[in-house]
Amino acid sequence: MPVVHVPLAASSAPSVRQRLARDLVESGVPTTQAEDACLVLAELVGNAVRHGAPLAGGVLEVDWCVVDGVVEVRVTDGGAGVPRQRTAAVGAESGRGLAIVDAVAASWGVARPAQGGTTVWARVSR
Repeated sequence: MPVVHVPLAASSAPSVRQRLARDLVESGVPTTQAEDACLVLAELVGNAVRHGAPLAGGVLEVDWCVVDGVVEVRVTDGGAGVPRQRTAAVGAESGRGLAIVDAVAASWGVARPAQGGTTVWARVSR
């Protein structure tokens, strides 16, 4: 499936989410699993926009694939930080992104690409 470069901007989350949804429907992924994968991807893009840094050209790299019924999504930014799950205060308007990813995805993690930056990946099962 595709590798997509999107601006490091909040507006990138909805556009890439729509593209993922379209691709997953065309691939025959069940609706509930596709919706979960779209939610996870939007959270990862949002986190990269808020906490990451752009790759060359001011972009994020987003890609996904479906292998043996599992949807894997990946978001790569140019930052060197280590994403970590936090506990958001009651009433806080942010700080729940990775908690949502952790609750919805079967697994998730962080990788360091050879070219630098940070990739956060998540796998969504049926």
